[in-house]
Amino acid sequence: MTKIKRIFKEKRRMIVSGTIVAAVLAGALIFLGASSNARTEQSPQLFTIARENIEQTFETTGTINAREEATVVAPFASDSLELEVTIGQTVEAGELLASLDTAAIEEKILASEISLLNYESQRKQLFSQSNLSYVNSMAVSKANYQDALEEYEANTSLYEKGSISKVALEQSRDKMEQAYNEYTLNQKKYEGYDVSSEIMILDKNIEMEFKRLEELKEDFAGAQVRAPIKGTVTSLDGEDLEAIGDKAALMTITNLEALEVEAAVSEYEVQGIREGQPAVVYALANPSERYEGVVTQIYPVGDTTGGEVTVTIIVSLDNTDENIKPGFSAGLEILLAQARDALVVPYDAIVITPQGENVMKMDAQGEETLVEVTTGIESSLMVEVISESLHEGDQVVVYSTMDFAQERTGGLPIMGGGRSNPGNAQPPID
Repeated sequence: MTKIKRIFKEKRRMIVSGTIVAAVLAGALIFLGASSNARTEQSPQLFTIARENIEQTFETTGTINAREEATVVAPFASDSLELEVTIGQTVEAGELLASLDTAAIEEKILASEISLLNYESQRKQLFSQSNLSYVNSMAVSKANYQDALEEYEANTSLYEKGSISKVALEQSRDKMEQAYNEYTLNQKKYEGYDVSSEIMILDKNIEMEFKRLEELKEDFAGAQVRAPIKGTVTSLDGEDLEAIGDKAALMTITNLEALEVEAAVSEYEVQGIREGQPAVVYALANPSERYEGVVTQIYPVGDTTGGEVTVTIIVSLDNTDENIKPGFSAGLEILLAQARDALVVPYDAIVITPQGENVMKMDAQGEETLVEVTTGIESSLMVEVISESLHEGDQVVVYSTMDFAQERTGGLPIMGGGRSNPGNAQPPID
């Protein structure tokens, strides 16, 4: 008699090996009754094939984050800050959050306006006087230089007599050198200066100062700090600041109604995951509350940590409440594939031979026949089987510690798992 060997693995499949399929069929029941290995806990059952909806999912864990969050900063430095909100307060976009003291920014605006007027006055003067202004400038700077030179020479004599200090002498020397530099500069302007280049420089200065003034006015307009987005105040960084620096963080606004889960998935398991696949999300601290989601992003590159390559995926969800928050650890079930009205059997009914996957079908007379099948969608307990020789109502032999009659009465779980190799999953059926 040909030996038939059944090995129960992780998913409790039976592996049958033999050289003659006929002998396998004839001796199967004899072996099942005689074998003592793994028989004390696993007894044969007859499972009636039915048509059911079946789903294959992938389960993992991740972290809940907010999809939309804004850090509110001070538009300019200020000596004081008056907060209008508290942590946990919900705000609308544009709502007043805080008010800054404007004394410092007003001084900067005034100084910028004065600089702009000076530049424009100089430009106007160049157009009206042209090179005549340089004649006057050269004459004045020459007279200043001569006065400074005479003063320095007199101070040199006084210093040699001990009448003044070295510091006083050095100051008069610096004054003389400065006057000389101004004189030579104006002389060069007079002798060969092109007034158009000076006008061009002034035009550039006017442009830059005007831009700076506009930025200061824009900052001033932000003295009343308003919410950039709708959300909840989740931090108040400016509450304890004695003085507010330019662009200092004041608070964080988080949209708690738009959350997502970030999860790291093995490079092997990510193969069956696609953007747009539906998912179920739950907080690990409260798994009874379930939230619908969808895969919205799969990162284009992997990340190696501890020798394992993972790919980050993002699942977005919108139907949230106060029981799920950013920072929580989350469970995640992604629907990889589904089939409606499919013939299904337990995993334990699958028999593998060198020829492929099979089930042991029993007819009304108690005769067994090994029927070759193609397996399809897999849930946590059941697997879809495709074969022209199997029909709804047929019975197959199952060896398992589980009572499948009771499992069927209690109903099969939805989004219940399946084998963790989503790379072989078929897309969901519409």
